[in-house]
Amino acid sequence: MGFRRLTFRGVTKVRGEWDLVCAAFNLWRLRTFAVACG
Repeated sequence: MGFRRLTFRGVTKVRGEWDLVCAAFNLWRLRTFAVACG
């Protein structure tokens, strides 16, 4: 996915950015699984 580091500072902003990274990764996994299953 190419994620290397967080770009924001502060706990609240970093938590929000991390949530977005996790959501994107989970969507990528779901798509990969859906393609593999047909």
